Amino acid sequence: MYLFSIYFFIIGLFNHFVFVKANINIYSLCKNDIEGLCLPTEVCSTKGGAYISGVCSGDNDIKCCQNLPTPDFIKGIDISFWQNEIDYNKVEEAGIEFVIMRAMGSRVDVNTGSRIDTQFENNYSKVMNTKLKKGAYVYSLATNKAEMKKEIDELLEIINGKSFELPIYIDIEEESQFVMSKKELTEMIIYGCDLIKEKKYNAGIYIGCLKVEEKVIDVDLIKERGNEIWCARYHYDPSKHDFSDLATVFQYTNEGTVDGIEGNVDLDVRYTLNINENANKENCNCSESFPNNTTTENNEACDCGSDSTNNKNDYNSNSNTDNGNISDNKSNTNRFNSSKYFIFISIFFIIISALI
Repeated sequence: MYLFSIYFFIIGLFNHFVFVKANINIYSLCKNDIEGLCLPTEVCSTKGGAYISGVCSGDNDIKCCQNLPTPDFIKGIDISFWQNEIDYNKVEEAGIEFVIMRAMGSRVDVNTGSRIDTQFENNYSKVMNTKLKKGAYVYSLATNKAEMKKEIDELLEIINGKSFELPIYIDIEEESQFVMSKKELTEMIIYGCDLIKEKKYNAGIYIGCLKVEEKVIDVDLIKERGNEIWCARYHYDPSKHDFSDLATVFQYTNEGTVDGIEGNVDLDVRYTLNINENANKENCNCSESFPNNTTTENNEACDCGSDSTNNKNDYNSNSNTDNGNISDNKSNTNRFNSSKYFIFISIFFIIISALI
């Protein structure tokens, strides 16, 4: 009886500490400095992460590996004239669901006298023949509201009569913009976004994720004003690292490859959690059947038909696993309960044996 009890006890401990802990704490794909996020210790713990070796700039930060399920997202790309001609049918077949097109770059074209991206019209017309969701962005050089207004006025002329399911983003990445005070830069961004929304488009900004973390802008205020954040940080796999607390759209590489595009392309994901799928419908950007967004200046109601749906491909269906090393929560719970039963039974038999 006593040996039998010891056997159960050992089996219970083995099952608990080997099987259960292995399923929770294996981070085989996340053991280098690049993939570990620098996070406060308590944040890493709250997110269920594990510490890995690496140096962080913050005294209270640790390298945290989050090999855990991430929020649902759809895959996308952002493009400009650098990608030349694109076969959007192949892009769509590759699982891409949205495209953000550069409408205005940083340089004036010598032929047109405009900053319009020379591939924008071509890209837009081709994307119109697909089911890809569309967004656009302007590379901003503005350092004050007057310059911002000039940029946005030109942008609105370029996109006039076009429809977009995603926001129109203002790209903020010039060093001259980051020497502005936090208040000045934030106010200029909100001003630009307001100009875009006056024409019934949704608005947002593109910025480095590190700038968001460093709080060079008032992100909360920008979001409160109904604007979307799209941020960039490279070498972080979105299927293993959750950036949804920083942004709605996350750009994770500028060296991506997609069928239908020659050379490299920026790859993005758009988190679907807490996204109002009807937001563009409310702003009359709900579908190609309502192309002219500039005709609603008198705030008339827009009837764009039935609600559109976000069809999700199964490319992220395995985001809850780490090559089979991390099982789902239900499986972990069952293993944990099983190990508890082994331990309880073995302790019971040990007590009975001692009494006998």
